[in-house]
Amino acid sequence: MQLFKGRFYRCNDPSAADRAACSGFYYDAATGAPALRWWQNGYLNFDNLPNALVALFVISTLDGKAAHRSPLTATGTCSVPCL
Repeated sequence: MQLFKGRFYRCNDPSAADRAACSGFYYDAATGAPALRWWQNGYLNFDNLPNALVALFVISTLDGKAAHRSPLTATGTCSVPCL
């Protein structure tokens, strides 16, 4: 579980490549309005034991499709997963 700790964070702006670039405002493509960038953790993560147990349960029951792809795209801490 320590292998993936802190690696599922991402920016809400898809053009930001890492945590340093995820600051300020960007123009949302869907609405055209300026939106605040924020660095957020994924719903399923391995940052603590309860979250890791939930993530392992979801993966083992084949319930979450995104949970299967997230570990494969993790590149490192403070960087956006490559898709």
